[in-house]
Amino acid sequence: MLGPFGAISLPSKWTIRFGEPVPTDHYSREALDDPMFVHEISDEVWDAIQDTLTEMVRERGSVFR
Repeated sequence: MLGPFGAISLPSKWTIRFGEPVPTDHYSREALDDPMFVHEISDEVWDAIQDTLTEMVRERGSVFR
């Protein structure tokens, strides 16, 4: 379809932001073996990542500037 131009990538900028670490050393081994508990923790981590991404998009503004 695009011929040789399909192999050329457009320039792009990437930003990496590291969030706060999620400490797990204060949980018991039994708690970390419980799938429901791990699911709750993973939901918290997912929410934190999503909040960070939302903030980064807001800070970025338009992608066409």
